[in-house]
Amino acid sequence: MKSLKYILIPVLGGLLFTACNNAPAGPTQAELDTQVEAKVKAATDQLATDCNTRILQAAQLQADSMLAKLGNKPTPIATKPKTTKPTPPPPVKPTPPTIGNGKPQMGGQDPNKVGTGKPKMGGSKNEEGKVDDTKVGSGKPKMGGK
Repeated sequence: MKSLKYILIPVLGGLLFTACNNAPAGPTQAELDTQVEAKVKAATDQLATDCNTRILQAAQLQADSMLAKLGNKPTPIATKPKTTKPTPPPPVKPTPPTIGNGKPQMGGQDPNKVGTGKPKMGGSKNEEGKVDDTKVGSGKPKMGGK
């Protein structure tokens, strides 16, 4: 029981001291934000002025070196540029004729006729002995010589 008193009394005393201290310890978030923004703006302005100063110094050095190269030479008088004939454009190559859907024209067929895209396999013959392109076969290959 005595050991419980030794533990309980310091804990209660600590709670009493912390309960009485309710004043904020530091600045608020808004105050911190304004301070940070002010420091960032000052640093940005300083960097911008340093950069501009360096650029102006480099430009002045380059201008001085150009003037030193020219020395006492008189400035050249501007002359008219020589006119040259413009080169003619290359001849236009004719594009190969295409049928209605943009495919190239094949052989001596009608250019407005669009095929099926399947190769012809020597289909059935008509009465004159010529291959009849209008008939559709069974899709099986022919095995005989007939």
